[in-house]
Amino acid sequence: MENVTSKVLKTAVEKSGLSEYAIAKKIGITQQNLYRSKTTKYEANDDALIKLAQIAQLNPLEVLAEKHIQT
Repeated sequence: MENVTSKVLKTAVEKSGLSEYAIAKKIGITQQNLYRSKTTKYEANDDALIKLAQIAQLNPLEVLAEKHIQT
């Protein structure tokens, strides 16, 4: 099962046209942690996930709820 951070990251890249590196800088996490979210079950912290959801034009509360339901 794909984790929430990874799914929202894909949407953010598609909708914003920004690179993953640019997104990582905007949300305040390292590019390494962003990569970890794609290859492991690593989830971004709530603050970073809210910023990521905003870039992806998704409802941050729905994204957080999905993260916390999965964990």
